[in-house]
Amino acid sequence: MAGARRARAPLKTGYVELTKMCTDSRSFRVRSAMLVAVIVALCGCSEDISGQVTKAWSVEQIAAFPDSIAIDGRVMYISASANRDFMPIAPSDGRPLSAGVQLLGLTNGPIDWTPKDPVLYVILGDRMWISSARSQQASYAASLLWEFSASDGPKWGPGAVVDIVLEFGVAPGNRCRIIDRQVEISRSE
Repeated sequence: MAGARRARAPLKTGYVELTKMCTDSRSFRVRSAMLVAVIVALCGCSEDISGQVTKAWSVEQIAAFPDSIAIDGRVMYISASANRDFMPIAPSDGRPLSAGVQLLGLTNGPIDWTPKDPVLYVILGDRMWISSARSQQASYAASLLWEFSASDGPKWGPGAVVDIVLEFGVAPGNRCRIIDRQVEISRSE
């Protein structure tokens, strides 16, 4: 069925504590620095990387991203979606990819921090679309904390299955990544 979402495996009971994944992890900092260096080299030092399509991380790196994290003892996960618009007013080959991510808490209540400089990575096979994300704090559902969106991506086909990674900062020098796997690109008609 077009736009149908594949069944998702239940959340893992084990999660990665922020201090283990983001703050104290030397290998995470090294990998992040290497990724930034590669992206800068590919895109040029003065260019904004937002909207770029580049080679994706390795399968091993992607597999290592957690599907839930804990910050200040609060466990969070994301629910992502991706869409191509083929409505009658859209161009005949459809509008570029757009992606949305909801940051959800397993327990209700506000958080005492704001996600800084959010970035969305949409991964299809060995390709990755990178985009700065617009964000807004959610106020209409107790477990929904923040919403993020990006648009004007590549024209990857509806029905393709992607992984979507949300990266954001919590404090200076501390960035986290969290993944939603096997997200099917839907088609609006």
